[in-house]
This record gives sequence, structure tokens and C-alpha cells, in this order.
Amino acid sequence: MLADAIQLEATETMQAFRDYLSSYFSRPGAMTQGKVAQNAGISRVFLNRVVQGHSEPTLPVAEKIAAATGSSLSAILRKSKNRAAVA
Repeated sequence: MLADAIQLEATETMQAFRDYLSSYFSRPGAMTQGKVAQNAGISRVFLNRVVQGHSEPTLPVAEKIAAATGSSLSAILRKSKNRAAVA
């Protein structure tokens, strides 16, 4: 039961991160996936796979991706939880 709850939380967290990235890349003036990937020290292909939901980054890599977009993973997840609480 606890393992199921942890898995659900991890899935929701990853979805919130993907939603943030999709929103980020659709903003006018946002950096390209290539530039964010370069700044995060990962390949553009891997970043695209994360955005599309085909790959999941480790926590340190997710932090690097978030930082490359000018945010932090904790801020992204806080905003996501706040939106969910309001809805």
C-alpha cells in the first residue's frame, strides 16, 4: 500500500515536471530545448524524451533541467501542488 502511494506521488511529480517543461517551451522567447539541454549538461534528444514522457530524469538531472529554465524543481512542484489544491 505504501509502495503504491509512493509510486503515485512519483508519477504525479513527473507529470507536473513535464507539464512545466511543455508550458515553458511554448512561451514566446523561451530558450530552445537544445539550449536548455546544453545548459543542463544533457543531450537535446534526452530532454525531448523527458518532455514527451518517454524518459524520466534522475532527481539531480531534473534539478539541472529546472535550473537551466531559470527555476528550481521545488518551485515547480510547489506551484503544481498549489494549483491542484485550488482546483
